[in-house]
Amino acid sequence: MKGDVYMFIINAILDLGAVVMLPILIFVLSLVFGEKPGKALRAGITIGIGFIGINLVIGLLSSSLGPAAEALVKNSGLQLDVIDVGWPAAAA
Repeated sequence: MKGDVYMFIINAILDLGAVVMLPILIFVLSLVFGEKPGKALRAGITIGIGFIGINLVIGLLSSSLGPAAEALVKNSGLQLDVIDVGWPAAAA
């Protein structure tokens, strides 16, 4: 019975996603390294906002860049199957 409760809590935390977990992790790490709580909270919120912004830009670029990349492959005869957007999109 206790194991089910623990698994439920762990799954609930993991289901929050990277956009929520990264600022929490930054906040906790800042506190561990001796930062004041106010400054640690500000750092976590800043990271969260930046991460959301990166995801928005990549989402907009991929919807615009996808058809252009497909046309490039079709017209040039290249075999390019992947658009590399770097680690932020993979982390999200």
